[in-house]
Parts: sequence; structure tokens; C-alpha cells
Amino acid sequence: MINIFLMKIEYTHSEQTRKRAENRYAILRTLQTVQPMKRTEVADYCQIRKSSVTSLVEELMEKKWIRLEDIERPRSPLHMNENYWQIVSLQLHPNKIIAAHIDLQGTPNNVQTITDLDLSTRENYIESILKVTKKFVKSSKNLFGIAVSTPGMVDPETGNCISALNLPDFENIPIKDILSREYSCPIVIENDVRASLYSNILLKNRSNKIDSALFVEITSGVGSTLMVNGAPYPGAHGTAGEIGHLVVGTEGRLCRCGQKDCLETYTSIPAICREIKKQLNIDLKSGYEIAQEAKNNADIVKVLDEACSHLAAPLASMIFLTDPEVMILGNQSEDFYKLMTPGLLNSIAKYQNGPAVRKLEVEISSEYSSLRGVAALLMDKIFITP
Repeated sequence: MINIFLMKIEYTHSEQTRKRAENRYAILRTLQTVQPMKRTEVADYCQIRKSSVTSLVEELMEKKWIRLEDIERPRSPLHMNENYWQIVSLQLHPNKIIAAHIDLQGTPNNVQTITDLDLSTRENYIESILKVTKKFVKSSKNLFGIAVSTPGMVDPETGNCISALNLPDFENIPIKDILSREYSCPIVIENDVRASLYSNILLKNRSNKIDSALFVEITSGVGSTLMVNGAPYPGAHGTAGEIGHLVVGTEGRLCRCGQKDCLETYTSIPAICREIKKQLNIDLKSGYEIAQEAKNNADIVKVLDEACSHLAAPLASMIFLTDPEVMILGNQSEDFYKLMTPGLLNSIAKYQNGPAVRKLEVEISSEYSSLRGVAALLMDKIFITP
């Protein structure tokens, strides 16, 4: 049977309704990650009776969530109906909003990085969210829902951004409620790093179930999140893995949060670019540019290794405490992560070189993992609802 990430919700329905909802969820998750499959293959794979599969397939085809490979052949393989429904997915950044249409296969389309927005104040940023959402909703084929990933502390149940230090005065912003006043479709709000982890849980076909993982991203800040016992672990207050504002240095580097020597002042992309400018007098702006420049300049790797040395201590502690099977690096250029991984692992080993580090697998996540992950979370909530 497929290893599915089953959302934990309380049912008030009958046992029969609950079982049917779980079977429907298993079929959808299977087709999302393993398609195409014939009905008999779905029944065997999900360990569901063939008669139940037949009934559920008819229901899902009526909803236009799945489709036949060949409409002229009623028994042809089944697919997710990726060309019918679209999710409007937004990823919030300090100086831009990235938006896309995500299909039911989790594939991003029409990805746009929008920078010509006034994001200087809380009110202007909220207006920009509404403006970008309206633009993408208007151009959607058939709207399945709206999904937003944001930095900072998020309450996924209420859809409130509790605090985002990198966004202007973002404290207790009811993003879901604001969008719900304009749209009646399902809406999900999630922390951007946890969203990236969801993309690796929900949209990747793995031969073996992963029960524990550590996700790390290096962008305009530094973030991480954990999966424990097969599910994301947000912690009691939704802040588990928020390492970007741990104090890790002694140089007195001022952070935008008001503290000095936070991790992101040493290891974020802007911090690394500033250090490259300071030491080598080379102007770079992104992880991709860092990786490209490093191909012909070994000194770039030395600067990157210095940055990794600051990141290593908090990661070593998290690895020691949780013993994850895999560390996933995401939301950045694949070439950048390939460049930094050896130095990062060497630095981590200086703190903790037991089996948890020696046996740790490292993966690089797919592009646009936050956009895909928050959309996958929205789909997951819809798929499991009776």
C-alpha cells in the first residue's frame, strides 16, 4: 500500500463515511504520485476492494478531479485531471511576491516573480497580496483554491501570520480571513519552510516511507523545519526549526530583527553576497550567481565554507536531538546547494560525527518547493474531507 501522509482530523461522521473518505484519499494520493494506473492496479496498490474503487472513481470523475487517459476507452488508465483545476499559490518575500498556478499534479505553471509592488508598509503589503491574488484568480481555468506561504510564525488553523520579522510590521495578520472576504474557495496559509517540507512529503513518490526529516533553506533568511514520526512538527507555538535569529557570532553584525549576530547575518544569501563583496570585491545577488562564479574562483567556496560553519552548530544540535533519516535542502539553486553541501557536512561533523551524521542522507528539493508544498497541503485537506 502507498505510504501516504494522512491528515489527522476528527471525524463526526459514521465509520462507513470515514472509511470511504480514507479510501478516496488513498486513491487520489496514489494517482498524484504514481499515475497512470488502471482501476485494478489502484485497488491492488491501495488494498481497496475493486467495487469500492469503481464507485469512488465514478465520484472523482464527476468532480473532474481525475480523468481517463483515453475518453473513448472507459477502462483506460486513470490520471489526475491536471489540466482542469488550478490552485493560485503565492510565496511572500520581503521585496517580491512569487505566484503561480499549480495543477492537481503539483506542477507549477505561469510562475511569475512580481517586484513592481509597494511592499513598504503592512497595509501596502496586504493590498499587494490581494492585487496579485486577483490577477491569478482571474486567469485561472477553474479555481480549486488559494494557497499562501509566508516567512515567520504561522497558525495554520486560523491562517494568521503571527509574526514575520522580514515583512513590514507583520504581526497577527489574518491573511486567510482577508482573502476569505473576497473568495469563497478553500484557502490555506502556511509557513514557507514547512510548505517546502510538505512538497517533499506529498508530491514525491518514495519507495520507502520517511518518518523523520530535517528541511533547511537558505534564501533572504535561513529557515528549517522538522518532520517527526511521519508528520511535520511545528512545536507548541509553531516555531520549531526557526533558527534564523539564533545568535551564532561575535562580530556585532546588526540584524533587521534588532539583535546582533543572528544566523541570517552570516549564512543568508544577502549575507554571503556581502561577504564575497567585502573579501573578493565581486558583486553577486543570488545563490545561482554564487554557484556560477565559484566554477572559476575557488575563493568563493572558502567564503561559503565560512558561512556554513555558522549554520553547522544549530543543525548539528537538531540532528543530534531528532536523528533524521534525511536532510532536505530547498528553495534555492540546485548548483548552490551542491556547492555548499560538502563544507556544511564537514562543519556539522566537527560538532557531532556519530551515526546520525555519518548515515544522514542529503537531498536537494525541487524548484518552487514552497509554492508547490502549500498547494499540496490545500489539496490534501480537500482530498481527506468527507
